[in-house]
Amino acid sequence: MGWERRGKEMYYYISERRDGRVRKVYVGKGRIAAMAAANVAKRRELRIAEKAQVMEAATSVAAADQATELLSRECESLLAAMMVLAGFHQENGRTWRKRREPKSTTTRTASHR
Repeated sequence: MGWERRGKEMYYYISERRDGRVRKVYVGKGRIAAMAAANVAKRRELRIAEKAQVMEAATSVAAADQATELLSRECESLLAAMMVLAGFHQENGRTWRKRREPKSTTTRTASHR
């Protein structure tokens, strides 16, 4: 709310939420009102500074998240390449399984008869 002129005088009011409704609350006039207004302004500046710090931290965390996500994708690609080279495959993007060796088609020797 702030300052209101009523007649020749200036009065200071603040807004307060009570029972779900916003109401004006009289603070005073003169020095008391000026001190209250300065206090409200200082608290507002602190809230703005705190919000800026939170936003800065969020930006920093977002950058770290992006780097972590990129590293994770690269590691998954490297793992997939190593698994394929080791003879594994993935069925429908699920678990890794060892590839079966094809049965040899060589003829049976005399010792196996």
